[in-house]
Amino acid sequence: MCMSKKKKRADYDSPWKEILEAYFQQSFYNFSFLIQQQTQKDSKQRKYWKFSLIRRLYDKGLDEQDIRNLYKKD
Repeated sequence: MCMSKKKKRADYDSPWKEILEAYFQQSFYNFSFLIQQQTQKDSKQRKYWKFSLIRRLYDKGLDEQDIRNLYKKD
């Protein structure tokens, strides 16, 4: 009787975590860009969205320096 090895869930976690992290980072940039374009003439809305995004990043587990690096201009 030939028994195949069952893969553990942990065997699948690491590549997916990297893919999801890259996807999250790209979506953050895309969403930030769209918000920037839509709120160019409305400083109150721009401030609202900026702090809303920052709050979500903290909820996701990023620390202050990581968030600053995302907003840092190249």
